[in-house]
Amino acid sequence: MIPQKTRIVFQARVRFAGAVPRKSYLLCNIALPRRSRSSRFLKIDTYAPHFHGHRFRVDSEEDLDAEVRRWIDPHLLRGR
Repeated sequence: MIPQKTRIVFQARVRFAGAVPRKSYLLCNIALPRRSRSSRFLKIDTYAPHFHGHRFRVDSEEDLDAEVRRWIDPHLLRGR
C-alpha cells in the first residue's frame, strides 16, 4: 500500500489497484489481465494486451463484496 496526497495505491510487483476519495464515495481502479464483463465497471481502458484498467465506484462497505475480492486476489497471490 502506497498512500499519496490524493489517493492510495496497492502494489505487488506492479501497481494494480488504486482509490481516489470523493465527497461521498471512492473511485477505484484495478488492472486485470482481461476485460471483465461486470456491469459494475464504469470504464475500461486497454493499455496492453494483458493489462486492462477497470474503473468502479464504491459507495459503501457492502460494495466491497466477494466479486471485488475475486478481482483482487489473483494480484496478491502473484506478487508473493
